[in-house]
Amino acid sequence: ASQESHFINQLCLNVTPMVIPIYEFLYQKDELGEQFYILVQGEMSILNKVDRRHILNNVLYDLSKLESNTISKYNAKGAYFGEGPVLGYNHRTEYAVCTDEECKVLTAP
Repeated sequence: ASQESHFINQLCLNVTPMVIPIYEFLYQKDELGEQFYILVQGEMSILNKVDRRHILNNVLYDLSKLESNTISKYNAKGAYFGEGPVLGYNHRTEYAVCTDEECKVLTAP
């Protein structure tokens, strides 16, 4: 088997389904990454900056900060993000990612 098919096989054996509540952060910029995500259903915002004073228990509670700091969206089924750990990077290189609605994702270490 090729390296690509071996990688895909290992990925399929190691994914875990998760439901992420609305306005919850999957991760924030520069956090140590341990997994990546594949979007199954829902929409998420990529934020360029978030003041930690607007976050309580990993949930964004000042929703005005969601709109004013959103630079892009993940909303396509199968979109993947947070892949830095798989590529060998220790820290996230993206910005913060926060759910706009309840989202279903697959995670992999």
